[in-house]
Amino acid sequence: MTQKLSELASLAEPHGGGVRWPVHNATRAPIFMDGWCNGTAGHVLLFALAYDVLRVDGFAELAERGAESAWAAEMELGTLCCGLASIGYAFTAAYQTSRQLAE
Repeated sequence: MTQKLSELASLAEPHGGGVRWPVHNATRAPIFMDGWCNGTAGHVLLFALAYDVLRVDGFAELAERGAESAWAAEMELGTLCCGLASIGYAFTAAYQTSRQLAE
């Protein structure tokens, strides 16, 4: 499991002071999404959970850096899945992860 998470982590690209992940890496111009399905918010939740279960500090850092990227999102959608609500959940997960690191 850690190997696949590390492989996904290696696909992160800088954005807005943080990182984000392309939806897929098969095109010349990568496509990025901000929400939770295939987007940065979903990756934040994934890496926050991965840190909670596996205690790999790099996963906590990815959750925080992903939240930083999500903060830079330029969207106005209010839906749970693809909009600002999913980014709010990502912020909560990143905050909880950062508190665990501080303990």
